[in-house]
This record gives sequence, C-alpha cells and structure tokens, in this order.
Amino acid sequence: MHLLMEPIDVAGLTTPTAFCWKGFLYEVDCVLESWTARGEWWGKEERREYFMLLTQRGVMEIFKGNEGWVLSRIVD
Repeated sequence: MHLLMEPIDVAGLTTPTAFCWKGFLYEVDCVLESWTARGEWWGKEERREYFMLLTQRGVMEIFKGNEGWVLSRIVD
C-alpha cells in the first residue's frame, strides 16, 4: 500500500466516475466501498467522503474534504 495525500480532479456529481492524477486519467470501473468520516485533521474539524475505487490501474482510495478531492492511497 502506498500512502499519498495528493490533490486530484474528479468527474462525477455524487459518485466519482473518473479522476486525473499527475496528467493521467483514471476511469472508475466500480466503487468497491464508500464511507464518511468526521474528525480533526491537522487542527481543523473536517468531514470526509471516502471512496475505494477499482480502476484500470488498480485499487485506489480517494476522499473529498474541506480542501477538495485527494488521492489518499494506492492498494498493491
């Protein structure tokens, strides 16, 4: 597993259908899991919507928080 915290651009209104990271487009084959977490991160209260996604390049976890969309990890 590779932990990341990199901003990404996401397509899809309520559920991600694709995202762009480092110049590559990752299409979502299916949403494996989704959940919501609320807590304090780096001194700020934040609500995050997480999605575990199956893409053509593997399983990836993304979330939407106060600052926008983030790629949080890639599962090996």
